Amino acid sequence: MGDLIDPAVENAPMNRNQVFDADYSNEELLLSYWGRRSFDIINASGKRKIILQQSEPYTPHWVALWNKVKLLFSSQLIFDGSTPKPHLTLLNEQNNHRVIWNTQ
Repeated sequence: MGDLIDPAVENAPMNRNQVFDADYSNEELLLSYWGRRSFDIINASGKRKIILQQSEPYTPHWVALWNKVKLLFSSQLIFDGSTPKPHLTLLNEQNNHRVIWNTQ
């Protein structure tokens, strides 16, 4: 398995090219990766896959593996003095995404 961070990433949120959070279960490592604004999964053989790609203003924050689903929490980072707006996505076993909490 290679590095968790891609050094070639440009324009990461707040110039922070980093893994923000991780969770591990059933030989899967789930990551929230700020650099690419993505949620990634790494399997037992080291293969990495983006399971949810986000774009500005969304920024991945926290992850949780819960039974057989994945909880992916991000927020809208808008630098106008407002509070970050939460966005929670559930990814089920069939890899279907469903937003389960969002504020506008």
